[in-house]
Amino acid sequence: IAEGVSVCSVDVGGMTVEEATSAIDKQASKIGDMVLNFECEGSEFTMSSAELSLKLDSKKTAERAYKVGRGEDKEKNKKQISDAKDKGYSINPVFFFDESKLLLAANDYCADKISDPAPMNVEIGTDSLVVRNAMSGMVVNMDKAKTAVEEELSDLKADGTIKLYIEKVTPENLTFEQFKKEYLREAKDAVYTKSGDNHNIEPEVIGIKFDEAEAKKIFEANKDSKEAYTIPAVITRPAVT
Repeated sequence: IAEGVSVCSVDVGGMTVEEATSAIDKQASKIGDMVLNFECEGSEFTMSSAELSLKLDSKKTAERAYKVGRGEDKEKNKKQISDAKDKGYSINPVFFFDESKLLLAANDYCADKISDPAPMNVEIGTDSLVVRNAMSGMVVNMDKAKTAVEEELSDLKADGTIKLYIEKVTPENLTFEQFKKEYLREAKDAVYTKSGDNHNIEPEVIGIKFDEAEAKKIFEANKDSKEAYTIPAVITRPAVT
């Protein structure tokens, strides 16, 4: 690791990744049961490190320290090494925490601002396919949340507020070619096979046929629709299910 690099107030310059991992490990106990302050669109709440299952990832932190001065940009590498040697170069530690618990808390405190995105949905009717385009949602940006946690706990102290950002997410709709590949198909019966103690069931496949030109026209005309639309189709149910 380049001279002058530090993490969690520990100078790891000149160490191997293994040595740095061991040195950083000794700082992990400082996390204890600290309380972290979060702010989400004006709503504030707290969570303990135990509630978040927050842990300092010593090895990944040491590996991050090792990368200082070892990027693809040679000029940037020289500057990082020079700065580290002359002024010191502190990096943020890497933490692991249970994202699902943070999302649950954010959903509780910012319920009126968060909504789940929905992927494109296709239902098989009796004589048509009912299509609903993907719908946008507002979700917490977890990449930014991870970075914010690392920056706040860079000195292993939780004395500030971690801001969570809610951003619009829109799943991509299928293209017509993808739609055709997935839904234009022959019916297939379910198949059961047995080999020794192994049992295998291949589920049935519902057959779907539609006029490609007509379907493409309807599909393209409704690509921005927020309402469900139908594509006429011949639906064939398999004999064995």
